[in-house]
Amino acid sequence: MKGFKLVYFLLFLTISGCKTKYATKEFKISQIPKAVNYGDLEGWAAHPDKNDSIIDVFYNNKKKDLKADVFYIYPTLLTSKKNDAWNSDVLDSAQNNTVKNIAIKYQASAWANAGRIYSPLYRQVHYRSFYEPYTSNGGKKAGEIAANVKKEFPNIKIAGGLPPQDLTYEEDKRSEKEIIKDFNEQAKLLDEYVDFYYFDVWSSIKEFKCGIEAIKEFKKPYLVGIHISEGTKLPSGEQISEIKNILDDNLLGVMLSCVSPENYELNLEELKKLDFPFGFKLNGFMTTKPKNGYT
Repeated sequence: MKGFKLVYFLLFLTISGCKTKYATKEFKISQIPKAVNYGDLEGWAAHPDKNDSIIDVFYNNKKKDLKADVFYIYPTLLTSKKNDAWNSDVLDSAQNNTVKNIAIKYQASAWANAGRIYSPLYRQVHYRSFYEPYTSNGGKKAGEIAANVKKEFPNIKIAGGLPPQDLTYEEDKRSEKEIIKDFNEQAKLLDEYVDFYYFDVWSSIKEFKCGIEAIKEFKKPYLVGIHISEGTKLPSGEQISEIKNILDDNLLGVMLSCVSPENYELNLEELKKLDFPFGFKLNGFMTTKPKNGYT
């Protein structure tokens, strides 16, 4: 099998509030699905050596002629309320088809002409483990697993992802007191297992101000993830440059999160002016601002 370079690995533990009820059971190590064999093409959702019409139709050039390799990790898709498993089984054909028909087809395919797509199947944790009361069972187990990984690979930095607390890709208009309380409660659950916090896809300066305040007691650095749906302003109408007034010495860097490649290029010069380390997390969707919104 053709090799590829993995430049950087970062493990995220993400948690947010939820009231939905899920089927569940006690987490047991003995019930963890069998490990993936990446030496076998069946261990990959996408691989240049596989003949797969779902991804192959997006290649405009011969795969062997492409100059780069793209390593794509798909998001959590084990979400059924009736599925009480804590981790997905990579031998589950129905779950694998979900991965291919959603993540590979609509996200990974965006990079098919940039390079050869590699996307490994993995034993993704069930979505419910990110929420209480399930976090106290399987979710904390996930934290313990991450801690064990760090013992074996001490150079890995584990991030505690704090997602939006109200609406995705939209400004949180609740009071600062409410926002700080939510972020603090979640950061407290993650504190034992993480090296830093990641403010994931937030849409207003107020949210970042609240997030910084919410994690102060944990004395850990943070990575800022700014979302811009289109143009050069956050969904709140604020400019990227306005965030500079609230950042402190615990900042690791600033990212544009869940943005299109075109949007990143449009805001690149503004990011440079912040004079902080910066980067981006691209979104493979055709648009990051649907006509009828996300919610």
